[in-house]
Amino acid sequence: MGWDRHPLPCRRPGFHNGEVVVTPDSARALTLSGLAYNMHIARDVILFFVIGVLPQAFLLMEDESDIGKLKDSFQNVLLGVGLGAAMVGSAGGPWVIETFGRKISLLLADLFFIIGTSIFSMAPYTGILVVGRVCVGLSLGVFTILTPQLLAEISTTAIRGSLTALNGLFFGLGYLLSCLISLVLAKVEHCWRLMIAFGAIFPFIQMFFIFKIGVESPLWLLKEGQTAQAVELLEKLHPMHIADELRVYFINIVEKGGSSFLQKFKLAVYSEPFLRALRAGLVVQAAQSFAGFKIVLKFLPSVLEMCGMKSSVLATQLPLISALLTCLGFVSTFMVIDRVGRRILLTSSLTVITVVHLALGLILKTNSKHDQTEENRVSGFAEIMLYFIFFLAYAIGIGTITPIYNSEIFECTFSLLGMGLSNLLCWSLSLLIEVFFVPVASSLKAEGTFYLSFGFSLLGSIAIYLMVPETLQKSPEEILELMKQKFRPWPFNNR
Repeated sequence: MGWDRHPLPCRRPGFHNGEVVVTPDSARALTLSGLAYNMHIARDVILFFVIGVLPQAFLLMEDESDIGKLKDSFQNVLLGVGLGAAMVGSAGGPWVIETFGRKISLLLADLFFIIGTSIFSMAPYTGILVVGRVCVGLSLGVFTILTPQLLAEISTTAIRGSLTALNGLFFGLGYLLSCLISLVLAKVEHCWRLMIAFGAIFPFIQMFFIFKIGVESPLWLLKEGQTAQAVELLEKLHPMHIADELRVYFINIVEKGGSSFLQKFKLAVYSEPFLRALRAGLVVQAAQSFAGFKIVLKFLPSVLEMCGMKSSVLATQLPLISALLTCLGFVSTFMVIDRVGRRILLTSSLTVITVVHLALGLILKTNSKHDQTEENRVSGFAEIMLYFIFFLAYAIGIGTITPIYNSEIFECTFSLLGMGLSNLLCWSLSLLIEVFFVPVASSLKAEGTFYLSFGFSLLGSIAIYLMVPETLQKSPEEILELMKQKFRPWPFNNR
């Protein structure tokens, strides 16, 4: 194929002979890598901004006569359409990213998001809102695949977790920003339109940096035969010896994985390591979906009412505190993920979340027998503290680790395909929760919903313990060897 062969073995830089290699040159280069690709993390602000703003926008729409009060059924339609579009984006995203490259895919996703938020914020009547939700959903489906994939492609083993954990940090910042915007614009006329329109600023900024710097994945450039551009980019991001090894590593991936996306799909279906990695990734993704983040947000107003907080100002202050705690959790993950490990953070996070769901259900059941008594209010404040613990546990563990884990467990040849299938499951479960779980939750009341979430979280923590191996400081070659063997945790690993 015209590539210059190199005598170095095909191994991922940053992990040699079982030891992490960190030199001053590599540290500076990795810092440059993080700065160069931080622009791609802006989409995570977009994702959580949408998640945080949309429910509040639905409430504020009721005060606008030209839109009219949205019935619960139509709100569910809007949510379902958006999630369905995100499923389509996740299903077709790997093909788009592999065919057109990371740069073009980013620009397309940004463009769809800008169009969607513009339509949504200027909609003269409810029917137009659906069109805007479809465009936003398609862009989010692509975004959730591309961010961790791109960061994993340019990072080394030593800091792979920390660099990819920036995803989570920007998720938290997006949630925090949505709370701040809601607080500032709460009393402004047509505030929900301004809140939605504000989200279009981030893709505009991102598009500017993409055109200014013009980055592309070195792996995709090599696949397209643009060797000179790939080498130039690698040398810009890494010291010479690491860039050289990365070039050889990516060349081997390109030669092994076939020339088309369809060929990669056929190879992946018959690859036992890929199927084991896919199973582990789907388990983590399902556990995150049923961890109850949306359920906790749904019943937050009930807890506020229990405490006597009926003011809209107080109702926005508490989510703001929750957002700050979420950011704190994400920062904590960034600091410890490459020291503690993925598996420990996942299991401990879900264990705490399981206990919180059970405690919330018990307190709500007790308080349902009272009516605005002093004891009821004290219990309400106790629930608020449990909410804070939930946000911290979610951010430190399952909320941040899920995209990181899915971006590193797949063999690099099939990583885009694996990420696409994993995120397709995520959006599918989110749709299932909106269509099935939320109506069931309404019939079960708040305490029954938390009991149900307790059961799902408990099952998720057990499944992760049994089926999800540790990948801390393991090179891609070692992770591949790990996936070739059936994982048996203690006490099942004793023969």
